[in-house]
Order: sequence, then structure tokens, then C-alpha cells
Amino acid sequence: MSASNPLLETEGLPRFSAITPAHVEPAVDALLSDYRARIDALLANDGPRDFSEVVLLGEELDDRLSRAWAPVSHLHGVKDSEALREVYAAAQEKIVDHASELGQNRELYAAFKSVAEANGFSTLPRAARTLVEHELRDFRLSGVALEEPARTRFREIANELAKLSTEFENAVLDATDAWSEPITEESGLAGIPESGRSVLRAYAEEKQLDGWLVTLKQPSVQAVLTYADDRALRERVYRAYQTRASD
Repeated sequence: MSASNPLLETEGLPRFSAITPAHVEPAVDALLSDYRARIDALLANDGPRDFSEVVLLGEELDDRLSRAWAPVSHLHGVKDSEALREVYAAAQEKIVDHASELGQNRELYAAFKSVAEANGFSTLPRAARTLVEHELRDFRLSGVALEEPARTRFREIANELAKLSTEFENAVLDATDAWSEPITEESGLAGIPESGRSVLRAYAEEKQLDGWLVTLKQPSVQAVLTYADDRALRERVYRAYQTRASD
């Protein structure tokens, strides 16, 4: 996998400033392809199954996918754009499909069961045994025992839930951006420390406004609800924040 895509880097913290919408689907496609290839290689081996071979491999692959997807989810929440929304929705659908595919993979389920049924399983640390037990539970909850057409229907429902979740997230983001309250007199900021005032001033400058701008973005909400002396302002911000996308 190419390191030129910042979402595929495995060292250090995510380089958020380098991530663009164009990086999202290629990274997800590459990671899911590698994930499937390594699971296929595992299942092609007919030898004995052990904790490291089965469970730790899954943990490694999940962590690698999460490392790439978490920055995308964060940017979707704090630096939303139409381009990012489009690729976020497409990539999320692929990830949900992948999760459903894994959850209903009976060969992989059998591999986990073989770990749980091995003679040395009881000697593993409690945390390791719990991990295996939870994985087996998740297979059952993912419909591994279902037959068609129920298996396909389960995947359809999972995909529909993911799409509805993304639509609601977008509605919340739109509602967050739609509400603001300008403050022109510094007395209206009584109680808010300079660090909070500088945030509100920056929001006003972004909109080419004088004074300060209270928004529903988290730094603004936290500054107002935590420090503002103006009870009515706190109430307005609280109500607006808690009722986002409620219409």
C-alpha cells in the first residue's frame, strides 16, 4: 500500500492537514482488499488454529482499518464539505458491507471456535479468553447462523441503518452550521475567559463580522455554558445545541 496516501501511514499521529477527500476511497479500498486477502490466507491454512494466528490477526487488521477511518470520521464532524460527505458515505457503505461479510463468514467463525475449543484455551489470560468469547458472540449477533434469504436481509438492514446514521449526522452538522448569535458589546461576554473570547472573535472574523460570534461548534458551546454570566445566553445556546436536527 502506498505511503503517499496519508491515511495509509502507520507511524505517528494522523496528518490531518494533508488528508483530502480524494484520499478516502483509495485508502479504504486498499485496506479492505488487504484485509480480505489476509483472512483468505488464514482460512486456506488447514493447520491447527491458535490465538495469535486467528485473534491477534483480526485485532491487527481492525486496528489498521480504524487508524485510517478514525481521522476521516473526525474530519467529517469538524471540517465537513460536500466532497467529503460524498466519499465518506461511499466508504462507510464499503466498510459496513465488509463488516457484514466478516460477521457471516462461517469459516472464520469456525476458526474462532477452534481457538475456544483448543486444549490450551483455559490457560490463556482472562482478557484473551474474553476477547474470543466476545468475538463468538458478535458472530452470532451478525447472523452467522442465518440461512438465505435471512442472511441477505440482515446485510440489507445493516446497510440501511448505516445510511440513515450518516444522513442524521449530516443533518446535525447542517443544523450546527445554521445557528449563530452575534455579540457586539463586550459586556455580553462577561465571565468568559480570554481564551474563549478569542474563539468567538475568530468565528466572527470568519464571517467578516465585527465583535464576537457564538456558534454551536463545541469550543463555543463549552465556553458559553461553562463561563458566561448571562443566564439567558446560556439557555439559548443550550436549547439550540440540544435540539439540533430535531425538526
